[in-house]
Amino acid sequence: MSAVDHAKAIAKLMKVLRATYTPEPIVQREPIVELVYAFLLWDSTVAKSKTAMRRVEDAFVDMNELRVSRPAEVMGALGKTYPRLEERVLRMRETLRNLYKREHAVSLDAAAALSKRDARHYLETLEGITPFIAARVALVSLGSHAIPIEERLMGKLVAGGIFTEETPIDKAAGLLDRYIPAGEGIESHLLLQALSEDTGFDPATLSGKRRGTSRKRTTKTSKAKSSATKKTGARSGRSRSRAASS
Repeated sequence: MSAVDHAKAIAKLMKVLRATYTPEPIVQREPIVELVYAFLLWDSTVAKSKTAMRRVEDAFVDMNELRVSRPAEVMGALGKTYPRLEERVLRMRETLRNLYKREHAVSLDAAAALSKRDARHYLETLEGITPFIAARVALVSLGSHAIPIEERLMGKLVAGGIFTEETPIDKAAGLLDRYIPAGEGIESHLLLQALSEDTGFDPATLSGKRRGTSRKRTTKTSKAKSSATKKTGARSGRSRSRAASS
């Protein structure tokens, strides 16, 4: 695909996603807490990661205690069914330790003081971190333009014809970074996260072969609307996917 083709495909993709999902606003966290949350969100779901984050905050006084805790303790807090549990915990421990080695503190204050480009590079070079996690923290907490992408999302973008099977994931991330405006970075990330979690995903919706007729999917329905629906006895079809706040 040419640069023009990529630009058109990505613009069309975002238009489809805006018509399909309504994510809730991003949750603002301290950068170091966002780093831990991003580890929990990587290759997981918003619902699971929010629950896991609450468990971490209940089990450990702060992120420094999380750093020095035994992996078994952290895995116990997350629960044995958490996706990629051992790898996730070991990677997070390695990153927090590397961060402490660099700064003598479990903090991203030093990264936040850098230029946006240097801050992203700082994150990307932390031991144990993944590109998705680094991009998420750079975007949400450090003001850098980055579009987080991991294998699950990449598979859906390939199935939908946005990229091909031969497209390396790092190139796909670079193309999303390039053709999604910086001011739309967080919105785009939330929409793509919703797509990645959509278990009823139809590739035809992204390829343009099927015209969308389903309702826009959202996470919350107002109590008034819910009450009115019950009174009239109307039933609404369950959404294939729910985009939660992340």
